[in-house]
Amino acid sequence: MSNIGLSTDLVLANTSVRPGTLVLPLTSQIPGRTITIKCATGSCAVSTCFISTSGGETFEDGSTIQALTTPYGFMKMTASATQRKWFTGATTQPTSYTASTIRTTKTQATSISTTTLTTSSLSLLTDAVTPFTPRSIPGCVLWLDGKDVNGTGTNITAGTTMTQWIDKSGGSNSTTSKAGTITMTANAIGSNAAPVFPKSPSYFLGSLPTYTGTAIYHFAVATLTTNATSYGRILGLARTGVNDFADTTTEFAFIRNAGTQALIIGRNSSYLSTPIPAYSTPFLVQSSQNGSTESIGVNGTLTPATQNTGISTGFNISAYGIGVNPATGDAGSYYDGVIAELVVYMGTVLTTAQIQSVEGYLAQKWGLTSLLPATHPGLTTQYFKGLNYVAPSTQSFSISSSLAYWGPFLLNSGFRTAQPQIFFK
Repeated sequence: MSNIGLSTDLVLANTSVRPGTLVLPLTSQIPGRTITIKCATGSCAVSTCFISTSGGETFEDGSTIQALTTPYGFMKMTASATQRKWFTGATTQPTSYTASTIRTTKTQATSISTTTLTTSSLSLLTDAVTPFTPRSIPGCVLWLDGKDVNGTGTNITAGTTMTQWIDKSGGSNSTTSKAGTITMTANAIGSNAAPVFPKSPSYFLGSLPTYTGTAIYHFAVATLTTNATSYGRILGLARTGVNDFADTTTEFAFIRNAGTQALIIGRNSSYLSTPIPAYSTPFLVQSSQNGSTESIGVNGTLTPATQNTGISTGFNISAYGIGVNPATGDAGSYYDGVIAELVVYMGTVLTTAQIQSVEGYLAQKWGLTSLLPATHPGLTTQYFKGLNYVAPSTQSFSISSSLAYWGPFLLNSGFRTAQPQIFFK
């Protein structure tokens, strides 16, 4: 027999070798406490695990012993001190068990098993939520991160001239050439350093796998100065040396609108404009081409401007320009301002939730959440968890005992977590 401790919330029993009995504490010692009991091997693999009351107490049906024979070997039991009884609650196994904190305790339950309880059925995640990045959404073909321009997790220092911008989409679509001087500049977006593109001209060019589909979504964090040319580009998409305008197979994602305090998205001769709040002030912008519909919105607006382009045929895109038209001879396309981050998706029609996930990520990353609408999920859901945040791998444990008690605190070789989850098989 093995006694269940007073602080125990979850008992995992190894039933792979021989039968054994778990003894519940007195209800008067833990009134109202619910204890979850789970066969750690799946569904009572070989031997029966018995659960016994103590001190003359009973279960609700008057018995003093129960067998853990429910599907997957799962039972929840609640102590009633006034009736001196244990009541059986849920017997359907959930996907996981969440505890506020966790500890493991050895027991000497040789009557249940003398083997080591391995935890193929027991996985502990240090974070129940996998952190979001632009790559979390399929179709990401370009991700240029101004906080990590070399893609190493460590940014260049402020004042450094950039030589290349590394693509973090996983597609190896980094910039291939540049012109002018693009400098990592301190306090470019609030207190954040970011790349500054002066109208000298200064720009990056790069290549993409040829795309002939009809859906493209773009996101950027930037500022625009009054020095930008009339149609200064944040991002243009075309083919090498080919204009991103006056062509049904190319497009510009974000360009200044004829020297005004506004940005436009366009394809062929169809242009759609939206104002930005102010010059030399950070903004977040999202635009898209989806079939014959184009749209553009600033700072997470819930109602972006939308119009029909009248063009439903596919694109023919294999190059991009940052701070310039891919046809670099277009002197009216030179940008002036900060381009802090760019994200592009092709071939995936993003849902509203996905669009807002990217917007929330960028706003949190660059300190722009105050610009989001009151109901935007970027104000309540954490998308950005830090530049060098690494999603924790599943932690597996081998516990040299037949039982594992998972109770009110965690201290396991210094490993701590706020909301651990144990995933059942």
